[in-house]
Amino acid sequence: MIRRIERRDGAFLQHGSIPLELDPARLFAALDTSGRLSAERGGALLARSVGWLKRWAPQPLSIDAVEERLIDVFSRHLGAGFVAGGLSAAELERAADLASARYADPAWTLRGIARLPGDEAVLPVIFDGQQQDCQKEAQR
Repeated sequence: MIRRIERRDGAFLQHGSIPLELDPARLFAALDTSGRLSAERGGALLARSVGWLKRWAPQPLSIDAVEERLIDVFSRHLGAGFVAGGLSAAELERAADLASARYADPAWTLRGIARLPGDEAVLPVIFDGQQQDCQKEAQR
C-alpha cells in the first residue's frame, strides 16, 4: 500500500510498500476499525488514494521483474551496487526489539488510525483528504 507520494522535480518520493496487486475491498476490511462502511464501499474510497503496480502497468509484471528493475534503477542513480544477503545478528536483534516494544502493542500499532476499545472508533487516516467524505458516506 502506498501511504504517501511526494512529487519533486519531475520525480516522486514514495513512502510505504509498493504492491504488485491489491484488492481494495479486502485491504479496507483489514484496516477498518469503525465498521461504518461495507468492505466494497470502503474499498472503492480507498482505491481513490492508493495504487498498485498492475493497476497502471502497460504490460504484465512479475515480482522478479519489478525487483530487478528497482535494483537496476537504484544502482544507476545512486552509483552503488546492491549485494544479496541476509540480515546481520544486530539487525535481527533490532527487529525482535521493535516487534516486542512497538508492533505487539495495540496502542502503538493503532495510533493515528483508531482509538482503542471503549473509545469512539474513527476511520483510518489512510484516506488522507478523503476522510471527511468517508464519514459523510458512513452516515448515509
